[in-house]
Amino acid sequence: MTHWTPQTRAGETKCIVPYYFTDAKIQGLRGSHFLSGSCVPDYGSMTLMPGTGSLKTAAVTRASAFDRETEPTRMRSTSKNRT
Repeated sequence: MTHWTPQTRAGETKCIVPYYFTDAKIQGLRGSHFLSGSCVPDYGSMTLMPGTGSLKTAAVTRASAFDRETEPTRMRSTSKNRT
């Protein structure tokens, strides 16, 4: 299964997350086969980022600033209610 997450830092280092809340630029959306809740990669990952103009292949040069005030966030519970 592919898991999608925003990417603010590039890299494939084991157990290093691609998104940091304090970062102000997004480099793209990363599709990863990391097993959920683990540091075990499976088949690597890829990052997609829409853009215009000339092709920018380096994550840092294609990064785009975003406004934290308008960023939609929500908490998602992964546990089921038990009574």
